[in-house]
Amino acid sequence: MKKKKKKFQPTVTGYELYRKNEVDANRQMIQVSLFTAGFISILLILYAFRVFPLRSYVLVYILFPIAIALLVSTVFWLKRKQLSNPKFKFFLLSCFIAAIALLNVAVPKHAVLGWALCMVLACHYYSRKSVLMTYIVCVSLMLLCLYMGMFYGEYDSNLLLTGAWQNPETGNWEAYLPESFADRVAFLDAQVAAGRNRYLEVFVYFYLPRAATLTLIFLTCYGLNGRTWNMLNSSINLYEQRDRMNAELNVAAEIQTGSLPAPIACGDGFDVLADIIPAKEVGGDLYYYFPLDEKHVALIVGDVSDKGAPAALFMMQTITCLRAFMSIDKSPSETLKAVNKILFEHNEKGMFVTLFYGILNSETGEFKFANAGHNPPVIGRFGDFHLLKCSTGFVLGAMEMAFVKDESITLQKGDIIGMYTDGITEAKNLDGELYGDLRLLKVFNEGRAGTLLELYYGIKKDVKAFCGAAPQSDDRTFLLVQYHGDDIANSDIMLTATLNDTAKAMDFVTRTLKKNGLERFNNQMSAATEELFTNIAKYAYDVPGWVYIRLTYSKIDNELLMIIGDGGRPFNPLEVENKAIQKGDGNQQEGGLGISIVKQFMDEVVYQRSEGRNALILKKKIG
Repeated sequence: MKKKKKKFQPTVTGYELYRKNEVDANRQMIQVSLFTAGFISILLILYAFRVFPLRSYVLVYILFPIAIALLVSTVFWLKRKQLSNPKFKFFLLSCFIAAIALLNVAVPKHAVLGWALCMVLACHYYSRKSVLMTYIVCVSLMLLCLYMGMFYGEYDSNLLLTGAWQNPETGNWEAYLPESFADRVAFLDAQVAAGRNRYLEVFVYFYLPRAATLTLIFLTCYGLNGRTWNMLNSSINLYEQRDRMNAELNVAAEIQTGSLPAPIACGDGFDVLADIIPAKEVGGDLYYYFPLDEKHVALIVGDVSDKGAPAALFMMQTITCLRAFMSIDKSPSETLKAVNKILFEHNEKGMFVTLFYGILNSETGEFKFANAGHNPPVIGRFGDFHLLKCSTGFVLGAMEMAFVKDESITLQKGDIIGMYTDGITEAKNLDGELYGDLRLLKVFNEGRAGTLLELYYGIKKDVKAFCGAAPQSDDRTFLLVQYHGDDIANSDIMLTATLNDTAKAMDFVTRTLKKNGLERFNNQMSAATEELFTNIAKYAYDVPGWVYIRLTYSKIDNELLMIIGDGGRPFNPLEVENKAIQKGDGNQQEGGLGISIVKQFMDEVVYQRSEGRNALILKKKIG
């Protein structure tokens, strides 16, 4: 039994392409319609000014209504916005077929090849049925219109032949050109009676050759239509494969991102801020931080040799190995050697990874590290940053032995470690110049004191300004760590910007204050948190976004610092407050007088807008 061929079923992407083709074809048909109407109008104008004569007024009677009908119908359907209607193509084809039919009746010897235009226009659509139906209708109507033209159209000697009659006044024989319907019927009947069937001759010698020509045009159009149909289906398959690949890459990117810790975090004695900007959907860079115990945190930045999906898989394998071997009982070099062994044994592609791995003691500031062929980090404090002097080591995964060694330094309170990948220092502008270590150090030293966020934004902005329109060729990764020791206690939380999470925000503030023995400030800080969080939840987003809250207790400055940030639309509640006070508006829902209440509890309130994020900074003195 013959297997039935599966009908092509376009997906959403396919239907979008079909619809686009329909709209484009309809638009082109409209243009042809307008051009035809304009051309006919020009002919009529030339005829009206006697630029050329016509033997019969039949052409004028036919062309004028056609021009008017084309113009009116085109404008009407454009105003109705029917270009995207799937049935609109049948209306347009019908209009052209009707126009050619009328012309074929009026001027048989000139308009008969106009049927080919209808076939060509039908080819604009990816529908072989439309081409076939147009051919059948055109072949049938051409025969009918030819016979109607014999009786009603402009006199054509090819159809009717030329008769002769003897002028009784002169006795001369003259050409006989019957004009009326009755005269033509009588003339043709006389020819049949004389043994010459002109009806049959017109079919055989006039219609059949033209029908054969139209058939050849139809076969050509039918073949081209099938070819374009197959090309469209191939394009649809490519689009669908691309969409599937993009979907899979998006899932892979989510999995990759989910395998990394949060980009912003704070622990007892240190802050962390990290980010990866992949050159493709997925990348080979990695950052990782992990608490080994209550006072030790592991800090890692790495860069896989390849790009894209293979690099992402190798990166995931590296992270898995690191998780397995990281321990407070192992030095950084011991951990990297264990990771290298696994990577080398399962490295069929010959890939490798550079890694910088350090362990920070959050109580003493001791920082033990080992470098496996990675860029040395930037270290120091604002105004006094330099590249860390350390051994280069050798990459992991390329050789059976790992050539790395342990080193250590002691950080002072306030010091920052800036770990990064070469996607930053080797970023190029349109002139092919490298960003370089010196420029990176300059950005570090010009940053604002004490704020990792401002430092991060400064680096990101400067790299972007340097590269300009040049494409990103490599992944770019940051891992910024600031050591505070016991002088500063930080806590942060990321919540969803909905009213349901308001209680979670207030509970976070309460727990943090209690942890640091500052319960006496709970009422004021909780009230401020509730007011600001509610405003963000109601007005910052069209759909629920995120809210970031950081609470910092500085023993050195003896103050509480709260930062509430969101990624919603730009909104400065301090400006709204001023307007509300000037108007005497008591509405507090949009940050009007509500922010005034917050300011009464705080010693300083500052608004910042940077990198598409709002941040409200609240400071309160403890003493």
